[in-house]
Amino acid sequence: MFELEVNLTKIEKIDHQTVKIILTYQDMCNYNLIYDEMDYHDINTKKTILKIVRIAQAKTNIDMQSNKLYIEAFPCTDGGCILYINLIQTQQSQTSSDAKPLDSPFIFAFEHINDVVQLCQRLKSLHPDLIVKSSLVLMDSHYHLFLYTYCDKEQKLLSILKEYGEYLGTGAILAATIQEHGKALICENAIETMLEYLV
Repeated sequence: MFELEVNLTKIEKIDHQTVKIILTYQDMCNYNLIYDEMDYHDINTKKTILKIVRIAQAKTNIDMQSNKLYIEAFPCTDGGCILYINLIQTQQSQTSSDAKPLDSPFIFAFEHINDVVQLCQRLKSLHPDLIVKSSLVLMDSHYHLFLYTYCDKEQKLLSILKEYGEYLGTGAILAATIQEHGKALICENAIETMLEYLV
């Protein structure tokens, strides 16, 4: 992984198909962007994102022009935002038995909250860029951690998680079932929230 600064924009190549871009508050002002008003159907937002994509392509050597892209934005407390750009897999790889939709979380169950906290500490110290979203749900006296990743290091993530909890699987149906019958404890940024308040 490497980092580059381009016009106050921080670009990180996570793997051959995933790029993380941190836009500071000043970047947002320069690009005339406001997170709450960002909409890919908006002409200004679309033009700006395309400019950022071109910069990212030039600095990472990832071909983003001839591939379909999945782009997701997350707000930062300083008024900026984090963009994740992921190359959508080809149809052949999407239909393979081990393919996973980009919006489908890994779901793990833990008996004790301390196990969840210890896992979060390890993920944050060893692989801070593997997880882009996380949430925590309590169901049947077990803590269920939902983890979303858009990079190709999922096996590395699974091997770490299995040391701490029980792997239940992945998929939108399983996630919806647990969310329906469980109690949401932390809806967003579960890893960061637990490390901030429980460590």
